[in-house]
Amino acid sequence: MMFRILILNTTGKPDLKKNIHRFFENNQATCEIDELFETYKLGKYLESKTPDLIFVESRDSSVEIGKEIRKVTEEVATILITDRYVETMDLEMKNFDSVLYRPLQEDVIDNLLETSLENMKKKLKLFLFKYNNRMTIIPYKEIHCFEKLLTTIKIHTDRGDYVVKEQFKKLLKTLEGDVFFRCHNNYIVNIENIDHIDDKYCHFTRIKKKVPIAGKYRLKLIEKLPR
Repeated sequence: MMFRILILNTTGKPDLKKNIHRFFENNQATCEIDELFETYKLGKYLESKTPDLIFVESRDSSVEIGKEIRKVTEEVATILITDRYVETMDLEMKNFDSVLYRPLQEDVIDNLLETSLENMKKKLKLFLFKYNNRMTIIPYKEIHCFEKLLTTIKIHTDRGDYVVKEQFKKLLKTLEGDVFFRCHNNYIVNIENIDHIDDKYCHFTRIKKKVPIAGKYRLKLIEKLPR
């Protein structure tokens, strides 16, 4: 999946784009970066494309730019880049999700991009994980269940199985409760992909798998199943 980023850069400084490319290359993920150098082109751009993240570094009024973006969409995460610690920052920040101060630091940019990926994951119902040192993105609808192994977790999907290093309890906290449910001490299932259940198992026809149901989870699972 492509992560789309827009940089509105009327200052001509090249280091932000280089840092974003570095982050995605290090994570072996794919991004598409567009860069605008004139503020007046922003409106037309947003009519044709919807980026996941916008960085704004402009000589023009950041307040007006932020307002223009919000008029078009409330969904895009928008980051202000500035070297000005000014009294008007509260006014500016009403239209931005975060701020980066110059000089830019790699670890700060990395943390911000990690947070943005997490937000995109929740909004679009995606599961992101590293597999064979590559960032892998799978939609929830393709995931059937997570199986707890001795020191790892196996993800059973339409694309096949993936074994990843992850803590089971931590995984459960990050997954959406309206989609995923723990039906057994060793299994978390996607309730939207269950074909049917019997006294002991959840059945997933597409991947020809059945998952055990522990007695203490059974009634709650039945309540959550689509009717």
